[in-house]
Amino acid sequence: MGRRNVLLTHPLSRDVPRVLSRKVEVPAGKNTALEFSVNNHPKGDWKLVIRIDGTEILDKSIEDSQWKTFRVDLTKYAGKAIASELENRATGWAFEAANWSRIEIESE
Repeated sequence: MGRRNVLLTHPLSRDVPRVLSRKVEVPAGKNTALEFSVNNHPKGDWKLVIRIDGTEILDKSIEDSQWKTFRVDLTKYAGKAIASELENRATGWAFEAANWSRIEIESE
């Protein structure tokens, strides 16, 4: 799909997503964001759900077989430890594979 170092995930079942999670210390006094790109299998689609500290902040269908970049502003959590979760959810049960590229926390 035109990228190197891609992580491939698939939901555990129709009702249980694959979850990429990490505890993140958001630095105080800096603008901080979570940035990543995703793509889908050409024959299927999947739902991207982003949660920060258990609160859903994005629910997006990934279906165009093109890389999409997402940037989540974490600045309001400055000086705190947060739980970030990126979910690969099924939308049916055919080809819900998710491709992830360059998952990074950036501060400036």
